[in-house]
This record gives sequence, C-alpha cells and structure tokens, in this order.
Amino acid sequence: MDRPIVDQHERVLAATVNVAAIFFPYLAPIIGLVVSPKMKFVRYHAARSLLEELASAIVIGILLIASLLYSANQIRHAMEGGFDWSKVNWIGMLLKATITYVLLSIWGILNTIFNIRDAIAALNGQWPTKPKWSERKALKWSGMA
Repeated sequence: MDRPIVDQHERVLAATVNVAAIFFPYLAPIIGLVVSPKMKFVRYHAARSLLEELASAIVIGILLIASLLYSANQIRHAMEGGFDWSKVNWIGMLLKATITYVLLSIWGILNTIFNIRDAIAALNGQWPTKPKWSERKALKWSGMA
C-alpha cells in the first residue's frame, strides 16, 4: 500500500511525540493518540511508541523479577538453620546488582537513541519500508495497513 505524503504539521507533531516519549514514556504516546484522532501519521508514531514502551516494560519487569528471585534465594539460603550473614554470596549479589543496573542503563540509552531516530524519520515524513513487529501493529492501529 502506498503511503500518503505527510504535511509539515503532522511531521512535527509525530516527531514531538517521539521526543516527548523519552521523558514521558507512556503519557506522550497516549496524548499523541488522543490529540490526533484523524492524523494517521501521528497516530502511527504514537501507537508504535506506546507498543515499544509496553514491550520495554515487560523486558525490564522480567529482568527485575529474575534479579529479585536471585536475591530472595540468597536470603533463603542464609536463613537455613538461623540467619547467618556469612552464608550470603556477597560477590554474587554485587555482581548480579551490577549486571542488572548495567543492562537497565544500556536499555535506557538504546531506547533514547531509537526515539531520536524515530523522531528524525517522522520529521522527514518517512513510513517504514520493512516494518518490524511494533511498526506493523502501529500501522494497523493508525488505519494504514
């Protein structure tokens, strides 16, 4: 399906949604969907941003749950036969915490970079040529698929 040419107002609004999603991950895309019910290009960018934020929350949630389960297991192990701090694997706990925070930092940096990339694409009026899963869903939500 051929994508329509996007006017400057829609491009700027779509880019604004992408940049605002850096600072307000869920609020910006929701506002973008609400204020532009007839602007398919803006709806596409807002829906894609919201879907990617939700997927990001799921990944971060899984990472945090795994981290908490490891910590709980260490504490449970230390409580066997009375609480003994010497039974806690402190190096493992510190390593786990460090890896978790490094992964979360990398995830945040990549999310910021991708939002900036998508804002530039929006300013240029570009539609995806080989859409990834979130873009395919966003194209359906925006009425372009």
